[in-house]
Parts: sequence; C-alpha cells; structure tokens
Amino acid sequence: MKSTQAISMKVRVTAIAVAIAAIALVPTSARAQADANVGGQPQQPITKQLSIVQHLGGRIPKDVPFKDENGKDVKLGDMFHGRPVLFIPMFFNCQTGCAMISNDLIQTLAKSNDADELLMGRDMDVVMVSIHPKETPDLAKGKKSELVAALTALVNHGRPAMVPEVQKNAGPGLHLLTGSLDNIHRFTNAIGFSYRYDAVKNLVQHPTCSVMTTPEGVISSYTIGNDFPTKILQANLDIAKKNEVGQKADQSSMFGCLMIDPATGKTTVVVEQVMKLAGFLTIFILFGSIIRMTLKNRRATLLPGGKVSST
Repeated sequence: MKSTQAISMKVRVTAIAVAIAAIALVPTSARAQADANVGGQPQQPITKQLSIVQHLGGRIPKDVPFKDENGKDVKLGDMFHGRPVLFIPMFFNCQTGCAMISNDLIQTLAKSNDADELLMGRDMDVVMVSIHPKETPDLAKGKKSELVAALTALVNHGRPAMVPEVQKNAGPGLHLLTGSLDNIHRFTNAIGFSYRYDAVKNLVQHPTCSVMTTPEGVISSYTIGNDFPTKILQANLDIAKKNEVGQKADQSSMFGCLMIDPATGKTTVVVEQVMKLAGFLTIFILFGSIIRMTLKNRRATLLPGGKVSST
C-alpha cells in the first residue's frame, strides 16, 4: 500500500511540474514569435508594440484633422455635440477583431430596451477612427452604410416601433474618420493605444478597445476587447454624462486582430493574451487530471465494506 501511495505522489508531483513548465513556456513561445524581425529589422517585443495604457482623465485632442465618410475636412472637436462620445480605434477593411467589435456594438445597441439610453445621435455619438492611413472616405462611407443598415434591420426585427427614431438619429450619430499617419498617432497616443503599422507589407496589428469620453472630451472610461455588454456600456455612458471619470477597465481579456502576411502567407497572432489563454487551458486540463488521479488513489485505498486501510 505504501508503494502505491508513493507512486501516486510521484505522479502528482510530475503533473504539477508539467503545469509549472506550461506556465513558463507559453508566454515564452508567444514572445519568441512576436520578436521575429519584420522587414529585416529587429522589432520590439509585441507586448511593447501592442498595448493599451488607460489615460483616464486625459483629453481628446480636438484640433486633430481628419476626413469624415463624405470626404469633408473635420477635426476631432467637431465630433462633440453636447453628449458623450464613444471612440473606437480600428480599420474598416479589417475582417477579424475590428469586424467583431463593430458587429458586437451594433447588436448591443439594437437589443437595448426602453430603459437603456443607447441610441446613437440622441444619447451619444460613436466615432470610428481608422488607424490605417491608406483607407479612404469612400471606404468609410460604405462601411457606415453597412452598419446603419444592420442596426436598422436588427431593431426592426426586435423593436419595430423604434425604427423611425433609429433612422432619424443613427446616421448623424455615427462618424467614420480617416487621416494621415501623423494625425492618427496624435489620436492613438492621446488614448494610450499602441499598435504596429507596416507600410511596406500593408499590415496593421493592434489590440481592440473603445474609449468613452464626456461631452467636454475628457476620457471617462474604457472597454477592453471585442465585447460591449449592455450593462457596462450603459454604466460607462451614465458616468460620462455626469462629466465623471470611471474605474480602470480589466485588461485580462485584451485581444487583437489576425492579419495574413502577403509575403509569407502566414497568419500572425498580434496579442500575446491568445497564447496565454491556450496556456491557461492547458493548465486547467492538467490540474483536472491531478484531481482525478487523487480521487482514484483515495478510492483505491478503501477496503471492502467501506473501511479505510490503516497502512
């Protein structure tokens, strides 16, 4: 019996050692992939290039010029109309994280009930700022039409009585901006949004977030990742309406986009948290195995009749 217990202990120790190794190796492998050279030039670690530093209490630089979806010259200050503004850094041709964040926002706005105050153009404005300097107003205009049409269709399906108000306010309340790289960086630096743009390969790699500001342009709160839970969005809006600054958002769910390198055909994972998630899942499975082995060993020490061995 003692030999059985000794073997069981060795198995558990081995499993724990494997779990610890998984914790150490997963971030290392992510960093090794992220630190690869781009264009033959050494790059900073991906976690330093792609990050979000929440500048709560900071201000949106209202003098930064962009073009709106109609090609009109505007400044960020023109986006404020006496109500909070939700800024989303993204690019319109993105088919991964950006598509997820815009789709989730539209679904949240569409399913909000009468007690919520989440109507674009009435309760807040939504400003999507392209972080790709080669994107154009024509592209932005097409993207805006898609989003407004999707919102109207979803509202018509769930709350048809609200369709006239959505049609009246959603278009004027949604703004899609494009601009030069220097002006994009003035905006992204102000909100603490770090990303990587490779002009040679035409690649954009970035985390995903949104920034809620007060009607005066003060950064009030952040959402991190692709989701827009109704309660969180409504709470952030309520705080911004009071010209207050909220709490720092949890960044454990930070995610980003996947892009295909046209030179190699390889897909690049741009945020290390994806690899960490895989590591956590591995650890979860390993510890599940440890628990099962422990319970099995305890059952094995039981004698017939339910008595426990005294050895």
